[in-house]
Amino acid sequence: MLVALGAAVLMPRTPARAAILPPGALAPTATQRAVARKVGQILTAYQYSDPKINAHFSQLVFARYLHFLDPEHAYFLAPDVHGFERKYGNDFAQLLEAGKLDPAFLIFQRFKQLSSERLRYAIGLLAKEPDFSTNATYRYDRRHAPWPATEAQMNALWHERVMDDAISLMLSGKSWPQAAGTLRKRFEAELRSIKRFSSEDV
Repeated sequence: MLVALGAAVLMPRTPARAAILPPGALAPTATQRAVARKVGQILTAYQYSDPKINAHFSQLVFARYLHFLDPEHAYFLAPDVHGFERKYGNDFAQLLEAGKLDPAFLIFQRFKQLSSERLRYAIGLLAKEPDFSTNATYRYDRRHAPWPATEAQMNALWHERVMDDAISLMLSGKSWPQAAGTLRKRFEAELRSIKRFSSEDV
């Protein structure tokens, strides 16, 4: 859990915005909250007292957490990222240092939801053989690509991704039905894995 969050620190002990988890969402355990507070207390000694530097560091921790969850920018939409950043970016590390993990869990809950939606969308694309005559290309390294702004942009991204995966399988000798079957099994396995996520994965 703390590896995913990257680190927990902040000097100022001004009130930080907390978050309320929806019913049924993954929630941090008492042990996780205690560990987060302890890590924050230990690392506090190494931080500067300048609030601007602390806010900047908090933004770095926040950005690294998003990168840990979605390094290829293939799940979160830009409105998700900007909304979370406005709410928690400057306070993210301070909240962790105080043992307030709800924002991290809210972000993870949204990631879990979007991951499931994307995989179900990808599985749906396999119902029909795509048009391989188009000149569409898939960008493999999306670490520095902008977050898709709309669901339509995200759908287009996943359409290109599924096409690219299918082409790779077909170049290895598989027919479209065989490639689609392989991808379906792969996506369904990932979907089952997401459903098994627990609070330890945050």
